Amino acid sequence: MSPVRNLSVTNHLWRYEPPPVEKIRSLQLKHKLPLLAAKAYATTDIQMSLTDWFAPSLTHLHDPYEMLGMERAVERILRLVRDQEKVLLVTDYDADGTTSCIVLKSTLITLMKHDRENIFTKIPTRTEGYGFNEPAVEMAKEVGATVIITADIGVRDHHAVSLAKAAGIDVIICDHHLPPGESVPQDAYAVLCPPQDGCTYPNPSLAACGVCFKLAQALLGHSIVAREKHEQVLRGLMKVVCIGTVGDVVSLATQENRAIVSLGIEALIADRVKNKPGMKALLNVSGVTDSLTAQDVGFKLAPRINAAGRMADPALIERLFFEPHPDEAQKLAKELDTLNTRRKEIQQEMVDSIAEMVPKEIPNFIVITGTKEDGFHKGVSGIVAARLRDQFNRPVAVASGNGKHFTGSIRSIGEVHAVEALDQCADLLQKYGGHPVAAGFSLKAEHLEEFQQRLNDYVAATTDPEQLVPVRLCQVKCTLDELNFQSIQAFMKMEPFGKDNYKPLVWLSNVNVRRVETMGKENNHVRCLVGDMKALWWRAAEHVPFLKSGPVDLLIEPGFNRFNGRTTVQLTIVDARPAS
Repeated sequence: MSPVRNLSVTNHLWRYEPPPVEKIRSLQLKHKLPLLAAKAYATTDIQMSLTDWFAPSLTHLHDPYEMLGMERAVERILRLVRDQEKVLLVTDYDADGTTSCIVLKSTLITLMKHDRENIFTKIPTRTEGYGFNEPAVEMAKEVGATVIITADIGVRDHHAVSLAKAAGIDVIICDHHLPPGESVPQDAYAVLCPPQDGCTYPNPSLAACGVCFKLAQALLGHSIVAREKHEQVLRGLMKVVCIGTVGDVVSLATQENRAIVSLGIEALIADRVKNKPGMKALLNVSGVTDSLTAQDVGFKLAPRINAAGRMADPALIERLFFEPHPDEAQKLAKELDTLNTRRKEIQQEMVDSIAEMVPKEIPNFIVITGTKEDGFHKGVSGIVAARLRDQFNRPVAVASGNGKHFTGSIRSIGEVHAVEALDQCADLLQKYGGHPVAAGFSLKAEHLEEFQQRLNDYVAATTDPEQLVPVRLCQVKCTLDELNFQSIQAFMKMEPFGKDNYKPLVWLSNVNVRRVETMGKENNHVRCLVGDMKALWWRAAEHVPFLKSGPVDLLIEPGFNRFNGRTTVQLTIVDARPAS
């Protein structure tokens, strides 16, 4: 079914493709679902039974030894423990990398109880650059480490791995960044990376912290303490892994990732009183009380963890999670909170200034560069690029530098593979890597013009112009009378929501919106009543006159607000257009 051709107030087309009636009826009968929920589930491509989908459990964790390289990695680490060798953990500075560090260090502490001083860590700052590099190898040599374990980096760092091997240091890589067709470092002792050739692990969508969790799961089977409290230990690790998994935006439609995130969130709330001081302090400053969703993890916990790497020193996260004293943990968490507030201020300043720099004739690939003096902070370039991508529906590169050298982030749309786009510029770049929709790069200023031209040419050659018109896909179309507490409750059984399992978008037809008013520190958010249900629309103050103009169609995400033990319906407006 082709998109409806009148544009929304955010210049999107809306598309609704009704699922087969037979499929809807089957889901209704088999799972006793309300009609609207059955319609939503009928539009998803769930690769497991709904019974399993609705009930994530530890049984949904795969055998870690199905992962290529696992036996060799476990053998080497157990030998390191037995012989009291020294180990260096080197990880990325984002939420995935820092949570990977916490998982690996926690596991090694369990195994090396009396040799904790043999565990060293290095989380490079953003100014030191992305990836496993020569300074990390030099640090390993200085501390006398015979093993380096990398996480969220390493699989593309062939040179540094070879340097380590030449120095007699074994490198074990835990990563998930491997573009199709690329090989892993041959000089690594073991590589744990589900996308690599020859690996048949059932869940290729693990974040790096998920790969580290699988290594931990395998190793803890050799610990008497861990075996006695196996389930408790795994759930404890999943509290951390769920944050990195959601923060790195990997698929939440795989059985194992759903289990990691669901059980991790469940453990965070259930053990709120028993949580370690660092985790308890993080939850407190994030405003998490008696409920937590994957959306909360993505918008409250992960950003505060990322703020350390974006704005200061990511080692702050390690200090927070291993801090035994509540007062000191609270100080560290408040420091994180302050960094996150500053990050948001800088981000908004950049978004406002950069949006004005985008040409009226929007290019195929938007590339914006500036210096720190211009207000460009490289720690928030990825977030700013994402905001601009959402605004213009184009892949966006935002880079900051000193006039001679630039470091940047790309956030792309689904039709344009970020890393493959950068592959077209490989000879211009000093370093690059990432995911299909998110990548990083660095280059000299003299190559900027050619860089921009090649990216634009790549999009022109690989993308149909119609693909650059933004479309919102709706799972359900209904009237306001059909939406109720029961149907929304059934929608919520699809949690945790995230990549590949987004909250259902509901197209409400012909709605009169009441009590429309702005809110927030800058009065840039909107709250209103849709029927008798409360609704919020973030950063939408400019659309207040339209909402007040009469009957409109709304695109909403259904949900609940839980406060002081009371649960009420709360809708999130995503878009609006003239009434059908």
